[in-house]
Amino acid sequence: AGARGLRAPWATPGAMSDAPAWHAAEVALDRLPDAFSAFIAENNIRAENFTTADAWRYVRGAHGDRAPTPAELCAALGPEVEAVPWLPGFYRLPAAIKIADTGLYRDGRLYGVDAASGAAAVVLGASPGHAVLDLCCAPGAKLCMLADAVGPGGTVTGVDVSPERLAACRTVVRKYGHSNIRLFLGDGRAFGEPAPAPRSAEGDAEGGLGGLEGVGLANGSEGAVGADNAHAAAAVGPAAEAPAAAEAAAPGALPLPSCRLFYSALPIPSQTPPQPS
Repeated sequence: AGARGLRAPWATPGAMSDAPAWHAAEVALDRLPDAFSAFIAENNIRAENFTTADAWRYVRGAHGDRAPTPAELCAALGPEVEAVPWLPGFYRLPAAIKIADTGLYRDGRLYGVDAASGAAAVVLGASPGHAVLDLCCAPGAKLCMLADAVGPGGTVTGVDVSPERLAACRTVVRKYGHSNIRLFLGDGRAFGEPAPAPRSAEGDAEGGLGGLEGVGLANGSEGAVGADNAHAAAAVGPAAEAPAAAEAAAPGALPLPSCRLFYSALPIPSQTPPQPS
């Protein structure tokens, strides 16, 4: 069933007559993989649920003064681009329109991100100054949205078990210039790092900490246990209130490898001891 009184058209048998045009389009079952067709048949799932003909593509504009104007969006993407009223900063456009070759995308002013990811970030309710943990964070579009939500005084920590996907996530973070994100490689169930030090509204950590940029792939990541592919994010309130460690694994579970720092644009404590005055 849908939210806010909107009923999913496949929730009731025979309800396809009131489905959106893109959803009611016919599905050529012979074009679906045999194993997939067998799976949906065995589980009484309607093939129409997987129609992609004429589906919408969603994009998000960059935050703040880098946000594209409606006129810029129309010039880059065409007159069919529409604002999504229930998802601020998001726009939808026909799936046939490509964004990769537009100047807005190349210049880091436009994100390609699905509406479900955007809705999850909004529902989380992250606010300026919060410390947010995003498990299974790749490919990174939601991670960047959360970074915008917490602002320069907050932090976002992303964890992913795949080094290849985390490398792609790092590329996204660098492209869009986020300075309040750090990435860890490993199984999110083993993550227990404390939140970074609280930051000022300008993004400076307390105590005059030095900067860290481009930490390489840490060793010792072999044998990581595969994590569930679903996203999990948690806003833990102001950074100073973040828990020091994650809960221990369930009794009897296999030991999990520790998560390793993969990349950080956040400041870290200087290794130089304070000099006596």
